[in-house]
Amino acid sequence: MKKTWLIVCIFLFASVYGQDIPLSQTVELKNYEDHYELEKFVPIYQKEDGTCTTEYMVVSVDIAPKEYSLYQDKEMKEYFSNIFVYITISTEDGDTSEEFQSYLNFDTSEGRLFWDHAGQSRADRAGETFGQDNSLIVKDEYVEVTLALTQLNLSDYRCDGCDSDAASYIFIDLIRFKLVIDYSQSQKDSIEECQEDIERYGDAQEHITKAKENFQQGEFKKAKDEFQKAKDIFDEIGDTEKSDDMREQIDKCTTYQVATENFKDGMDLFEDAASTNDYQEAIDMYEQARSYFQRAKTEFDRAEDTNKSDECETMIDRCNDGIDDLKDVGTLRGRLIYIILAIVVMAVAGVVIKQLGKGKPPKQVTKGITLKAKNAETGEETTIQVEATDKIGKVRQMAATNLGVIPSELLYNGKACPPDWTVQECGLRNGAVVTVVPRGAEPPRDETEVYDRKEKLEKLEQRYREGRISKELYETLKRKLESD
Repeated sequence: MKKTWLIVCIFLFASVYGQDIPLSQTVELKNYEDHYELEKFVPIYQKEDGTCTTEYMVVSVDIAPKEYSLYQDKEMKEYFSNIFVYITISTEDGDTSEEFQSYLNFDTSEGRLFWDHAGQSRADRAGETFGQDNSLIVKDEYVEVTLALTQLNLSDYRCDGCDSDAASYIFIDLIRFKLVIDYSQSQKDSIEECQEDIERYGDAQEHITKAKENFQQGEFKKAKDEFQKAKDIFDEIGDTEKSDDMREQIDKCTTYQVATENFKDGMDLFEDAASTNDYQEAIDMYEQARSYFQRAKTEFDRAEDTNKSDECETMIDRCNDGIDDLKDVGTLRGRLIYIILAIVVMAVAGVVIKQLGKGKPPKQVTKGITLKAKNAETGEETTIQVEATDKIGKVRQMAATNLGVIPSELLYNGKACPPDWTVQECGLRNGAVVTVVPRGAEPPRDETEVYDRKEKLEKLEQRYREGRISKELYETLKRKLESD
């Protein structure tokens, strides 16, 4: 928590001595609902062994009425009293340095505001007068908080016999204070000694501001350079704690830079692999892309960026899917070569048998289902022999091998047949015409498929709007859907 507050305070360093302290504000209460609250971080400077160090004190102020009454004459009006005042000065770790808590009430016999218990157990400076000549001062060795009365309008309403330290409550129409937060004299002396270092802190803040802007824009190298400049200043000043903070920011920039570059290289290779017609080359590209995504995921995990890590995981899965699909193509292509050679051998044997058969016609043997496969891009046709129990994935690869293409899907009557369906489940019969869509080609679509693609695009866009995927991944998947 301390480290977090230090980083936050560094980014707020632009408003330091001369601009923000002393702080002067007007506090005005006009009705029971008025409630003033303030929590102020105040930079504290100390010169030790020739080095100016910086810490922060926290000033908290809470002022609010605790009692009220409604009085009706010609109109209903609300009055208030028992004004709770709480002022504390503490370290950024929460250790209290000075604290004041009491209630303002009015003494009817003496006609004065005073610090009152108001029925509570605690009342600091109980019985002491508070007025324009008796301000409240709460201070420690670094900070001084002053609460002064500037205006008091009493009401005509009285509450005789009310439970109070005074004889009776005097209710109030309006009360106005001046609140001032300033440095103690000893701290002002320290600031003079540290003035040069304070100016250097201001220079460091300018570099930090630029670094944050560059980081948000994804320019991690520039952000790292700016954080390094700020670190150099803190090293010169001798502020090792803030120098360590800058080192953490520099490491974070390096992590994001490496991760982003790996992710981009992975996406480039992924897109190249999806568009090549050489299946072995595509496998190699997918494997390289996968390694880039794995490295990027490791870096994003280090930075504890869950969303980016999930994007990498998604792309790793897609690379694995692409590799598995292409390996199936290679295996089937090898098998088909043997099948074609076997067919050639059988054909030659058939000729020999026919010659030996002395003119006897061969018996007609019908086995399986004969399909006509058509290239969706060129119109080239081929014939393949399949079984009713064959998977569509196998049929697609057989047809694609004959046509010399890498397939993306197989269509029947304008609709895609899922790879895990069988020939029978897809409704293919003997003599049916199927269409093979080469990878990268635009398949013919019916209205149902167009609707399905539109629905997928809408879901993808919704995921992007909800921040579940990055803009880069969204655009890549969108291009893939539009081209499929």
